[in-house]
Amino acid sequence: MKTSDEIRKFEKQYFDEIVGIFNNPKSKFKKHLLDLEIITRKNYNHYNNLWGKKNKIEIAVERMLRFHLYRNTKLEIVDVYTSPLSTDIAIELKDIILCIDAKTVDLYGNLGDESSLAIQKNQITFDNQPESGRPSHSNDYFWPGLAFPPQLEKYFIDSNGKEKPCLTYFINFYYEDDGSSFKLSHMNFCSVPHYEIAKEPPFNNELAQNFKTWSYIENDTYGKEYLPINENDDDFEEKKKNWNPIWGSEDGDPAIRSYIDSGLKHPMRKNDYCLWKSPKKDSGEWKVALWGGSARIYKDRLLNRLDYEGMPWEGVKEFKIGVGHTPNYEITEKYWGQGKSNNYMGDQEKTELRQKEIDNMAELQGDTS
Repeated sequence: MKTSDEIRKFEKQYFDEIVGIFNNPKSKFKKHLLDLEIITRKNYNHYNNLWGKKNKIEIAVERMLRFHLYRNTKLEIVDVYTSPLSTDIAIELKDIILCIDAKTVDLYGNLGDESSLAIQKNQITFDNQPESGRPSHSNDYFWPGLAFPPQLEKYFIDSNGKEKPCLTYFINFYYEDDGSSFKLSHMNFCSVPHYEIAKEPPFNNELAQNFKTWSYIENDTYGKEYLPINENDDDFEEKKKNWNPIWGSEDGDPAIRSYIDSGLKHPMRKNDYCLWKSPKKDSGEWKVALWGGSARIYKDRLLNRLDYEGMPWEGVKEFKIGVGHTPNYEITEKYWGQGKSNNYMGDQEKTELRQKEIDNMAELQGDTS
């Protein structure tokens, strides 16, 4: 097993190499991004009619990333990483398994997502602390929270018996699509700590937060006692006799949103009780919470890092991309972060504040000839 200092050395080394591949005066990656912006703006209405979806660039962006990564000789690619449990891009290098996930995010619909990474269990190696733990209303029982068990292996053993840590990096691209126009905004690179680093201060395995989705037991894989149950079922009251309510709120009023089952242990964590929850309001159906389906890591948690010599480095880097077209919100007065709460007009204050920060970012370097 590698020491944490060895992992720290690799994390910074390969973060710098990845950033250097794409932010490089000799790289054609910037030109390819500009070409993508031009063709998307030119064919905007056609793509809208053809696909009927806002994310028009995700396939092209991932294709470009693969092209520039695979043909880069500095990475010293050894082989493909064949495990099905991995990020979008996973390749074996001489020292590590390089795992990269690419995301394209529309600022109009997902302004809140810009401050965080949306992660899945197959993208991490660390054992995150369970989240949302709470006692029953009577305080007789405690549910320790929803786990988020990693599915990406911590280490890979190559054909020569060499141990290689699996290191995860995210490359996110942000764009503006208000339903009538398109422009690229900025991109960022993020290094997600490995298992050995995440368990140490300042992370302490508290990286994944605010689970976006929950996974529930849907069939009898773990036994019939874990099957979903409906309030109209004949055995519902009998089943519910060991349920201990957890009070929450609904529309500002106190409400029972879940129950701790003191008669049923969690199938994956034998020392913990099960939590029954109704995923759909007023459906009458209750299911056992299995684990977190997806979660967030806030980027400010990844920013301040230390290398193997104790020297500081930044685990997040951002760059402006695109030609720099005038934001369409200056004409339409419809801002980023549109939703029901703002009548789909967006948040002007947050949009303008963030745009100022983006304007001050360094431009991505590249050969555009």
